[in-house]
Amino acid sequence: MGAVNGIASVVGPNLGSLILNLTGRWNWLFLINLPIALFVIISGYLVIPETRTGDIKTIDFKGLVLLSLGILSFMLAITNLQSRSLVNSFLRIQVWGLIGLGIILFMMFIQIEKRVPHQVDPFLPYQLLRSRGFVLTLLMGLLSGALIGIFVFIPSFVEQRYGISADNSGVWMSGIGLGSIVGAAVGGSLTSKLGSTKTIVVSGLLATFGFALIAYLSPNLFWFAVSSTIAGIGFGMLMGAPLSVLMAEVASKKDNGVALGTLSVSRQVGITIAPIVYATVIQNGFSSIQMNTSIEQYYRGLQRMTGSGRHQLLQSFYATAQEAYQHMFWLAILASVVVTLCGWYLMIRKHRLANELNHPAGD
Repeated sequence: MGAVNGIASVVGPNLGSLILNLTGRWNWLFLINLPIALFVIISGYLVIPETRTGDIKTIDFKGLVLLSLGILSFMLAITNLQSRSLVNSFLRIQVWGLIGLGIILFMMFIQIEKRVPHQVDPFLPYQLLRSRGFVLTLLMGLLSGALIGIFVFIPSFVEQRYGISADNSGVWMSGIGLGSIVGAAVGGSLTSKLGSTKTIVVSGLLATFGFALIAYLSPNLFWFAVSSTIAGIGFGMLMGAPLSVLMAEVASKKDNGVALGTLSVSRQVGITIAPIVYATVIQNGFSSIQMNTSIEQYYRGLQRMTGSGRHQLLQSFYATAQEAYQHMFWLAILASVVVTLCGWYLMIRKHRLANELNHPAGD
């Protein structure tokens, strides 16, 4: 599945650029999804077999609603942050009030999951939350989703940092997309040979190195392509086997299905929330420029300018964009480092437990 995601990330932007160049109209980028969705519905109905378990339980609607509202509260709080006065905006009730509401909703969610009746299929079995390995795996799933969220900003980054036209900016997602394809394949192979935790450590180190190169050692598009490919290999490894295998190891066989489902949810939460955080950080990075419009509109205005001052203003904008997007890539570096440390901790813990089993204290 990781390789499929990587292929989609390469084919999608390039196909979008081709469609845009041929038609000159943005609405075709959305209309093209209709036949794809129709194909998925029909093929799914015809090919995917229906499966039923002997013990059918009802859905945990209370847990689902509380978790969804908690995530929504945090998303709205992040959206309400003001880039020009980031610290002061935390004092606004639209921010701290929603953060407090989100915390309350998550606490209610945990209490609900503690008392789920037997006839209800829990959204998250409470006994799993007591497992440190399970919680750390969920955290890594969340952070892997946050790294995937970087894809959204690659076109605007190469456009505003290197001056690439909007029509062709999507093409430069190919490096990170191809890297994720390779990473997904390599991740599966390494998981079989080295184990899940060692593979996670390797992937975290590669992602850290790649994003650091993008932030500080990518003066031109060639080096950006090289750096983004390395970063793509790193977090592409996380999209495949390692986290799924690790989750299967830390959860019991009875809870394996729901544990893997929760891992998928945590990744989707990261994919959902991360772009909002990134956009806020980038917007804050442009606060040194006085503009009354959006960043995109301001940049378009600079491009339409004529006169001797145009070149200087564009170069100043590119330098500011580099610094603004550096902040985003720093968050990606931080997420990669945390993934590396979590994988390292679980690797050491696994080795220690294995040694204790092989060499009991009484021997």
